[in-house]
Amino acid sequence: MKRPGLVVKMTIMTFVFFMLFLLFALFLQGTFFESFYLQQKIDFTSEEAKNFSRNYIRNDWSPQELKDNIALFNALNGAEVTVLNHYGIIKNEPVYQIIIEDQAGRVFKLHLNHALNQDSLNVLSLKPGDEIEVYGFQWPGSDTVFKPLRIDSDTTLLSVVESTENLRFIRGQIVGLEMPTFSELNSAFYKQPIREVILEIITKYGDQYVFLNQGGYYQRTYPNALLNQLVFYQPVQTPEHKHWILVVGSQRHIVEAKEILQDYHVYVLMFSLILIVFLSYFYSMNILKPILSLNKAAEKMAKLDFSEKIVVHRKDEIGSLSKSLNTLSTNLSNSMDQLTMANKKLTKEIERERELEQLRKDFVSGVSHELKTPLGIIRGYAEGVRDEVFEDANYYLDVIIEETEKMDKLVVDMLELSNLESENFKLHPVSFDLHGLIDLVINKFEYAIVEKNIRVDFTDTCKSPVLNADEFRIEQVLVNYFSNALRYAKKGSSLSLSLYDKNSHLVFEIENMGEHIPEDKIDKVWNRFYCVDPARSKAEGGTGLGLTIVRNIIELHEGIFGAKNTEAGVMFYFTLPKN
Repeated sequence: MKRPGLVVKMTIMTFVFFMLFLLFALFLQGTFFESFYLQQKIDFTSEEAKNFSRNYIRNDWSPQELKDNIALFNALNGAEVTVLNHYGIIKNEPVYQIIIEDQAGRVFKLHLNHALNQDSLNVLSLKPGDEIEVYGFQWPGSDTVFKPLRIDSDTTLLSVVESTENLRFIRGQIVGLEMPTFSELNSAFYKQPIREVILEIITKYGDQYVFLNQGGYYQRTYPNALLNQLVFYQPVQTPEHKHWILVVGSQRHIVEAKEILQDYHVYVLMFSLILIVFLSYFYSMNILKPILSLNKAAEKMAKLDFSEKIVVHRKDEIGSLSKSLNTLSTNLSNSMDQLTMANKKLTKEIERERELEQLRKDFVSGVSHELKTPLGIIRGYAEGVRDEVFEDANYYLDVIIEETEKMDKLVVDMLELSNLESENFKLHPVSFDLHGLIDLVINKFEYAIVEKNIRVDFTDTCKSPVLNADEFRIEQVLVNYFSNALRYAKKGSSLSLSLYDKNSHLVFEIENMGEHIPEDKIDKVWNRFYCVDPARSKAEGGTGLGLTIVRNIIELHEGIFGAKNTEAGVMFYFTLPKN
């Protein structure tokens, strides 16, 4: 009765403590997260802007170096930075301007860079000789540079302000144009958000813009908080002129992070309630944990299970006993593992010896069986020739030669099969055209095809029949497939060959018109020395090893092979990965 009471009390106390801590943490995050995050962003970006300014003055970057450093700043800080020259134009941007002459003969250069965007396409229609009216302000420190905020001709061609009040007015005739092309004005360069900020600063401060002598920042706010921006400006003094570093950072991620965090808190609270209950209970049970662990480990050791280890946090007698029991468990476990590994190794070796012994027996039996008949024929005919029993000895000598050629083919196939099954055998993959290789094999059998009056139909639907494999071995597979199909095809029938893609593999199929293979034997044709019709196979020169060689070659290429009966005859196929 005492233990449940103590566990319940400690569980309740622990639960209350964790919940108070969690609620306090969530309250702090919800209250101060946005302002804290915003201030951190301001401090960080301001410092980065100052560092960029110092590096800009110190290193005197080339245009490409400036471009690279701007890209690096944007990527590292999630903000957009640019450098404005002493005319308020993005550095290294061509100066686009309209040069006019008023009635008094004064010449003004109307800089347009600050106002160029997709809404100012009409200015491209201007040409020398046109009369225009301009509202704007004269750039401080220059008698000729003028910043137009509105340009009128027959119609309003450019307007970036709602009112022309307090703006200077000039009228004149165009005597020169330096304008972007239509495609340049529609490029991504003139869609950058930072250009909106440059235009905003020029229209807001006017001719006071150049007197922004101290760095600072301000916020651009919108009804939708996701669009809010932070604008940082930092003047820098070069040996010739004053330039400005301008940085624009979005507050979108701050607002999104706050909204996500608020939704996340709901799930955190729900999950934490469940988690804290379990944590409180297990924390309370910690008092009994050493004894329970000792008992659990001892029970498993009695069942030869040494996976249980006791976590020792105590330095008293129970801690010492836990360490001793862990040591005993480790020693016993190591001994059992060593015995198990030795037993598995011994079992594998015994099994391998059995398999090798069986392979030797099967091989000797197969070779003996295959060589017995030709050796008997050779011996009988040779004795007949020796004893001059036959009138026409040449015929029987030809038989002897034919039988020795069969034996030679059998020995070659056995050596080839032994080589393929060797652990040291390695493929030599190259890239080759499988279609071309199939054509080559067909040409090799041209005489036999004509002799049996066979029609060969080859269909290739591959987009790219290029295969990365051992070309010599794949040719062996094709030769075996083709010779088998031709051997058992009816005279005057046809052979159908297909090559097509299947996912990342190439599939080859060859179908003849002949007798079916019994279903109970079709899976055995890949075994060495197996013949569906032994008498016919011997008569037509088969060794019983061709399809076994095919099986080993395809398996070495990690492919798939098989055979199946069709309506017309039998189809053999293989599938190989292209790479």
